[in-house]
Amino acid sequence: MTSRATKPLSTENRQRRSAVRRVTAAACICFALSGCSGVEPQFAAMAAATTTTINTQKLPTDIIASLFTGKDCSTPRQSIDGGPLCRPYEQGVIEKPVYCYRSLADTTCYEEPDPYRDGAQPVN
Repeated sequence: MTSRATKPLSTENRQRRSAVRRVTAAACICFALSGCSGVEPQFAAMAAATTTTINTQKLPTDIIASLFTGKDCSTPRQSIDGGPLCRPYEQGVIEKPVYCYRSLADTTCYEEPDPYRDGAQPVN
């Protein structure tokens, strides 16, 4: 018998498999709890969605979008940094540019360049 050499999984494939496992586990829990008396299916679905969002920082729809696009989709991250909804897995958080200027005793930073239009020179 010859054994086939296997390549290690890329980060993207590992994250995709992990997301699929989480969605599958959440769906299994929902189906299992829906058979219990006194537990409404809507409550079980809401609990699973909340748990998924807390643990992955993604909405359930973001996980589905990630599976279809092959990119890292996250609505909470988009609302925080204003970047695109789906981005490549290697790309980190997009930070807004910061413009810093010398003041009397310290360095002060702003979100826009030269907010007071006084010709201040930015600090490198």
